[in-house]
Amino acid sequence: MKNALLLLILPFVGFSQSGSLMSSSMQKSGFNYPFFMNETKEITYVNEGSPYESEEFNNGNLNFNGKEILVAPMRFNSIKQVIEFKDENSTVREVLRRPEFSATFNGKTYKIFEFELPNNQTQLGYFNPLFIGNHISFLLKPGKYQTISAPSSHTAYGSSTKVAIANYIENSSYYIKHDKALAQLIELNKSNILRALSDKFIEVSNFMNTNNLNLKKEADVIRLLSYYDSLKSIKPVAKQGKG
Repeated sequence: MKNALLLLILPFVGFSQSGSLMSSSMQKSGFNYPFFMNETKEITYVNEGSPYESEEFNNGNLNFNGKEILVAPMRFNSIKQVIEFKDENSTVREVLRRPEFSATFNGKTYKIFEFELPNNQTQLGYFNPLFIGNHISFLLKPGKYQTISAPSSHTAYGSSTKVAIANYIENSSYYIKHDKALAQLIELNKSNILRALSDKFIEVSNFMNTNNLNLKKEADVIRLLSYYDSLKSIKPVAKQGKG
C-alpha cells in the first residue's frame, strides 16, 4: 500500500541547461567566444532570507487520508507552496498538492484546503489549522513572496559581473472556513471577525466584551471561534405537541 501511494509523490529535480549562442555561420568561419566576444555577462543572485519556513529538514509524518504512509525529514517551501522530503537516498522530493495528503513536522500540521481567490476562482493550498470545529475552522496559510532587485554591475577589463538581491518576504495570511464552504481570506480585527459570525452576532459580541477579547490576536480569535462553534453545535429543542 505504501509503495503504491508513494508513486503519487513527485521527484524534486532541478535541471540546468546552457545552449550555444553561436550561429552555424560563426562556427564555420572559425570564430570562437573568446575571440569575438568582448565581455561575459553573468548575474549572481544573493539571497536575503529564505524561501523555506526553515532551511533545516525536520523529521515528520506524511499521511494519506489520515493514515501514515511515510516518516522522513521534511520542510515547507513557502515560495513553491510544496512539502519537500528526503527519501532513503537523501534525494529531495516533493509531495503532490492533493487533498488526500497532510503532514506534520516542526510542530505544525500542513493540510490542503480549497480557498477562494480575489478573482472568484478557486485553488488548493496548504494551510496550518489553528482551530478545527464542527462548523467553523480557523486556518493560517503560510507563504512568502520574492522580490529581485535590479542587477548592479561590477566591471573589470573584458568582463562584467552583475549582482542582484533576491529577497524573501513573509506573506502569511488567515482564513476562516464555514462548514463545507470555501476558505475565505480574513484580516484579524473586530469588524471582520464579527461579520464572519453574524448569524450569532449578539451572543459572540457579548462573549467578546465579557472576556475582553482582542480580535487582532490569534489566541483570542481562537477562543471566540470555539465559543461560536459550541453555539452552532447546540441542537434546538423539539417542540412537544399538545396532549
